[in-house]
Amino acid sequence: MTEETFKKICSRVPKGVTVVTARRPCDGLPIGVTVSAFTGVSLQPPTVLICLKRDSMVTNLLLQVRYFAVNVLCEDQRDLSQRFATGSLEARFCGLEWREGLHSVPVLPGTLGHVVCEGGKSVADGDHEVVFGRVLEGSYAEGRCPLVYWASAYQALKGASPEVPGGIERYLHA
Repeated sequence: MTEETFKKICSRVPKGVTVVTARRPCDGLPIGVTVSAFTGVSLQPPTVLICLKRDSMVTNLLLQVRYFAVNVLCEDQRDLSQRFATGSLEARFCGLEWREGLHSVPVLPGTLGHVVCEGGKSVADGDHEVVFGRVLEGSYAEGRCPLVYWASAYQALKGASPEVPGGIERYLHA
């Protein structure tokens, strides 16, 4: 299996786009990173997981924090995804409106939802860290579609209706 083939196969699975946020352990400043590997793991107790690239400065910081939030982006928040995927850590929150969630964790406005988690165990595998979080609080919004990444590009869900599960003509398009 070549790396390129593996990447192409994995890109065929659509992923929701999230931004993981926390407070930097040394000085309490907000930090964040775009993450597409996020999923619910357990209902009892409510647990999620995120996957973070191991050789990243933000990953090293996130592994040191006790609390973090996962913010689920909606389809019109590509700019937030890009902001938290590139540039310096300090610039990511510069001029950005946000609020404090439980334990003063930064929560982004206008998202489809968020969960604030207490960090649990992390497992190193390959070039990533799999981090588990125990969900402490969260909220969600109705009426908009998620930001989706599929086939190495942002996509939109055409004809999707969050109010009607399995809505008519759900499919991905560019």
